[in-house]
Amino acid sequence: MRTVRALTPRALLGRLPAGTVTSVASSDAQKLLVALGFGELRVRGSHHFLCRPGMPKQLNLRDRAGHANPCRLRQLVALVRRHDLNIEELEPSRSSGRPIPAPSVDAVHA
Repeated sequence: MRTVRALTPRALLGRLPAGTVTSVASSDAQKLLVALGFGELRVRGSHHFLCRPGMPKQLNLRDRAGHANPCRLRQLVALVRRHDLNIEELEPSRSSGRPIPAPSVDAVHA
């Protein structure tokens, strides 16, 4: 199994749909989700529950020995394709130095 470490969110987003990455570090997967606008709702053990405003489903990212669960990565690729998610839409607020707030539970289920 090949592990790719310390990828930028943009590089990881480019490689995941192509299937060129077989194993992704959990920290890289979390950085990608944050760059796509997801916020962490809660952590329960090794499970990180993330959601994005305007998206009805939440994503459960499980850390398995430092790697993200491959099934969840496939779900992430499907979400990116279905909702046409990209990193560019969040870059202006990141460059201004203002933190991007995590979505509240009420905003997700509204």
